[in-house]
Amino acid sequence: MLALTYLNSTGYVVIFRKERIKQLLIYLALTLLFVGGAIAVDAVFTFSEDINLLPPKSLLFYPMIGFVVEIVFHVVPLVILFALLTNIFKNVDKEKIILICL
Repeated sequence: MLALTYLNSTGYVVIFRKERIKQLLIYLALTLLFVGGAIAVDAVFTFSEDINLLPPKSLLFYPMIGFVVEIVFHVVPLVILFALLTNIFKNVDKEKIILICL
């Protein structure tokens, strides 16, 4: 959460903003497309039964692991790279730096 707070405090990364309903529907359609692809792969290629947790444990485990993975592999490296580059290149526009980081 500290990493997200830092990114939000810079003003160059918007964590939350209001969107138009049409744009949200586009995001929903893209999400369903990717989820459908993952379900199709899971249906075609059978995996061993012992790699997944069954409910009710899975209802807590998978969202928690998803949150941890998102922070550890996406947000923290972005924050470190952004902080490092803004300290090295102090005269460069921060919007360009955030685009490079992304």
